[in-house]
Amino acid sequence: MSAPHQPTRFRIEDLSPEEYHAEHSHLKAEMGDSAYLALRKSEINTRMSEIGAGIMSGRISLPPITRVQEPNQISLDGRKFRVGSSEGVPKHITDAMMDFVSRDEKETEQASTEVPEEWLPYEIKAGEDEEEEDPEANERQQDQEILDGKFSVRNVKMPEWKASA
Repeated sequence: MSAPHQPTRFRIEDLSPEEYHAEHSHLKAEMGDSAYLALRKSEINTRMSEIGAGIMSGRISLPPITRVQEPNQISLDGRKFRVGSSEGVPKHITDAMMDFVSRDEKETEQASTEVPEEWLPYEIKAGEDEEEEDPEANERQQDQEILDGKFSVRNVKMPEWKASA
C-alpha cells in the first residue's frame, strides 16, 4: 500500500516575508516577467488542484452550510433585477419580487409581466452586470499582483488534512 499523498510544500512558503521579497525580486529579474508569472501561477494552480482533490477524497472537510444563500438577482420576463439587502433593495420590495417570481413560475401562461414602478430603480440594465464580472480583468489584476510580489502560493492556505482518507 502506498503512503497517503501529502500536499505539496513550496520552498517560498518557508521563507520569511523579507526573504520572500528578496527571492521574488531576484528570481523575477533572472527569469523575466513571463517565465516568473508562469512559475508562480503553476504553484497556485497546483495548490488549488490539491485542495479540490482533498475535498473530493474526503481528506479536507468543508464547514457545514449554516444558512440558505438568497439570490442577489432575479429574472422577470427577460429583464434582470437586483434583490436583497446586500444589493440595497428594501426588504418589502425584495419580498414582493420574490413572491411575484414564485407565483409567476406557477402561472407560466401569462404572456407578459407588468413591472411595478417601484421596482424599476433596481433593474439591471443591459451590459451592467457584465461590467461587474470581467474574468479577463480579474486575471490581469491577479497577474500584476503576482509580478508585484503581493500574491503567491503563500496566500493560498492549505486547509487541515485528515490523517487518513
